[in-house]
Amino acid sequence: MPPTSFDVPAASDAPELWRHPDFRRLWLGQTASQLGEHATLVVLPLFAVLTLDVGADQLGVLRAVGQAPVLLLSLLVGAWVDRWRTRTVMVWADAGRALAALLAVNFVFGTFGQLVNVTVTAVRQARTPAGTQGRAAATITFVGMGMAPLGSLLGGFLAQEWGLRTALLVTAAGMLLSPVTMAASPLARLGPVLEAPAQSA
Repeated sequence: MPPTSFDVPAASDAPELWRHPDFRRLWLGQTASQLGEHATLVVLPLFAVLTLDVGADQLGVLRAVGQAPVLLLSLLVGAWVDRWRTRTVMVWADAGRALAALLAVNFVFGTFGQLVNVTVTAVRQARTPAGTQGRAAATITFVGMGMAPLGSLLGGFLAQEWGLRTALLVTAAGMLLSPVTMAASPLARLGPVLEAPAQSA
């Protein structure tokens, strides 16, 4: 039966979280997803300005549309995540976000991004046993925030060296690594957190 929390035997000296294969899959998938997302957030405005001749006011609207799902859908997304299988949500949301990036559909990109963010938080809170919550939160935050500068640099480099269309393809492909890794995970519907293993004296 697959584990229902990120707990592992306490015999090893390695940090508990990193010894759990599901947490490693979650971390790897979100690293690729966040790197691709932040690279896309650089490439999309460049594509709009340089290819579609979008003005400054239109660019502001484009950015607002991409962020609108955070304001409009966050509460609904939380209810959806509670009802659906988490692995299904993460796989399809990341895949949909990659497709939206290719099609330059900013609102859809933001909607799927919000689904991913809420689901990752829900998985972390529900599956992480007591005593490792801080480490799990710090690790996921590192991925979410730490990939921002790296993704921005990557997006600018790809756009400059390979062109905007190729850059969009590459960043979308990077985001697809997340659903691939999560598809192999046994994480299913959120459930009770198991107690952390007792530490031997």
